[in-house]
This record gives sequence, C-alpha cells and structure tokens, in this order.
Amino acid sequence: PSDISSETVDLTLAMNGVDRVKDDFYYASVALTAMGGLTKNHPELRRHDHKAKVYKLNEGGGRTRFAKLMNRQGHEFAKSNDYDRAKEMYRKAIELDPKYAPAYNNLGHLFMYKQPPDYNTAATNYQKAIDLDPKDTAPLWNLSFILERQKNISGAIKLMEECISLGGVRD
Repeated sequence: PSDISSETVDLTLAMNGVDRVKDDFYYASVALTAMGGLTKNHPELRRHDHKAKVYKLNEGGGRTRFAKLMNRQGHEFAKSNDYDRAKEMYRKAIELDPKYAPAYNNLGHLFMYKQPPDYNTAATNYQKAIDLDPKDTAPLWNLSFILERQKNISGAIKLMEECISLGGVRD
C-alpha cells in the first residue's frame, strides 16, 4: 500500500529468512514507532495501538531479537553501499539493545572503511563490542587493524594473539 513508509518495507526485508511468530511484524512496527522509525499515522498501527501498551518488549529477548533484525538490515544496506542507511540501522539496533555487540562491530566497520576513514570512532565502536562480548574475535581482529594503521604495532600484535588464542576469527 502507498501509505506504508520505507521503514516498513525495510523491516520486511530484514525479516526475510527469520523464524516468525504471529504478529512479529506488528511488534517490530511498535518497536520502531516507539523510536520514531515509522509514521505514527500508519493505519495498521493506529488500529492496534492498544496492543502496544500490553506487549512487553523487554520480555522473551524482544529487544535483542529486533536488534538482530536491524543489524541484519544494516548489513544488507552496507553490502549495497548504502552506508547512511546501514549506519541508521546499526544505531537503531543499538538503541533497541545497547548490549548487542555485533551492531557496534558493524558500526565500527562503517567508520573504518568510509572515506576518509574515522579510525577513532571505529576503534571506540570495536572496543565497545569487545567490552560487551570479550570472546567475540571479530572486533578484536578489527581493532588490531586500526592499531596497525595507527603504527601501534605492539598493540596490534597483542590483539591478534588474543584473537588467535580464542580460536581465530569466526563468521
């Protein structure tokens, strides 16, 4: 329908391939609306407004679940070189679940590979991902590249060794 915002379409793309339960799309819409992501005048949301007060986003991993969806959508935007939209999705993922480390790692990637690179912001995001999930080797490896580019070779080697001791980089 023509009254559905682009955010709704984006969410539909993010949910492809995800195990769904009844009303996942609705609850994701509620979550995004709460964050200002969808038009508040959307007729479907107006019709179900009372349910928003009943649904508890914090229960059952709801916030993490929707953060994963936003993170996945951000990854899709990044693959298609739409970096502004990717950044927006990663930030929405972080807003939904501030403890969701992969979104910080992916946000770090955007800053590391943008032109010109913003290594300080990338490093801050990688470090946040490491702080949240110290056993995830991807942000360790990514941060080591920044240290190497900043000529901090001993720091880069230390992180690479830590990454290897944890089993290497995993997808």
